[in-house]
Amino acid sequence: MIGFEPTTVRLRIECSTTELHRHTMEIIVINHEAMIFFMQVSKQSKSYHKLKAEAKAPYRFIRWFLYLSLGSSGMIGGIILLMQIISGNKNIQQAFPDFFLQIGIACFMYWLFRQDRFKTKL
Repeated sequence: MIGFEPTTVRLRIECSTTELHRHTMEIIVINHEAMIFFMQVSKQSKSYHKLKAEAKAPYRFIRWFLYLSLGSSGMIGGIILLMQIISGNKNIQQAFPDFFLQIGIACFMYWLFRQDRFKTKL
């Protein structure tokens, strides 16, 4: 009897039709309750893990967004200043401190991102 659970096969052999329906309904109800309990436990565990991760590293995604946005801003500013220095539109003595400041900001944001990522392995 392929496709039947062992309890269903046993009930089909031992029970009459009305008893069979009653027993199979009990099996379905028990399995349904077990499935609902499993779904509740899995939902609790997902929310539990999210809360645990948030407690371990609060506001992690906000910090990562700030690192990415400020680092990108520093790199874009550095590239623009470098292009202006190369083209000769800016005075080199005034532009180099700004250029190094922009590159320093980008490197600092990258360093902060790496520190945050390795410190809070989730």
